[in-house]
Amino acid sequence: MSSKQATLDPTDLWGLALGAVLFEMNGYDAANNYEIEPTEENLEAIRRSLKRGWGIESTEDLMNNLRWLQEEGHRTSFYEMRSFLSTLSMADQSAFLETLPKNTEKHMQYILVKAYMHKLPLAGIAAWDFGRYVDLCRMGAFVGYISEETSWELIRKVAVVAQESYSGWLEYGISYVAGRQFWLGTISEEKAKQHTDYVRSLVLNKDSLWRRLDWNLKLVDEEEAEEAAEAEEVEAEAVETVVVEKEELEAEAVETVVAETVEVQTEAVESEIAQAEPAEVTAKDAETEHIEVATEEAETETRQK
Repeated sequence: MSSKQATLDPTDLWGLALGAVLFEMNGYDAANNYEIEPTEENLEAIRRSLKRGWGIESTEDLMNNLRWLQEEGHRTSFYEMRSFLSTLSMADQSAFLETLPKNTEKHMQYILVKAYMHKLPLAGIAAWDFGRYVDLCRMGAFVGYISEETSWELIRKVAVVAQESYSGWLEYGISYVAGRQFWLGTISEEKAKQHTDYVRSLVLNKDSLWRRLDWNLKLVDEEEAEEAAEAEEVEAEAVETVVVEKEELEAEAVETVVAETVEVQTEAVESEIAQAEPAEVTAKDAETEHIEVATEEAETETRQK
């Protein structure tokens, strides 16, 4: 463990780990708590990214986006689609999908929801919103829109909700990948595999935060837990949560679950899109991929919320 890591409380490291998939994708160093060197070049790159991807140019902009991720996020649309499909028989679900214009974002999202609706916990793709929330908190502090103290205070609050929503890091990671695919509105084996590889590494690499931090780490004391429970009741309409028993998963089981996640987005949906024309991948605006890298992938996958 580096001396820098030693300066962070384990509970703060746990909250930071919620954004690990995105941090790893952006090439940040876990040994340095995913910190970015505070050069003028990096500061300007983060400011541009926040403006381009989120419309953030001030503290108020940042807080509005954080509030949206905390109270609504992309999970809200996923919940609504899942709730609707759950009222239909399997035959009626397929019939409904046939009524949607093929290869549109809505069509692809419904296919993904149908494929994932019984594979994810009640929290659904909330992990996607939690991961981006943590990332925005850290980037907002980096450019000075909020203080370091405020950044960690906000992360601690969402960490409590995230911990209650999933059973472990693997389930959280798979839900994050599902959320990202839902956000993209595309079905791509290549993209699914790319991001499940990050999850696989975080789950299996003994030096990763996910391996070093117990999912069930005590995040708050009893008094704080009571206050968090009261706050959670207020947020219940926006965030569905479920608490399940943690299971130990060996490497072979991890590989199986990761492989199944990729299959969900290919073989499991082939019957739904067999008659459709090949989907045209639409360029997205920024996904808060902060330090600009000269790769076509980074430029073509991004979009606003």
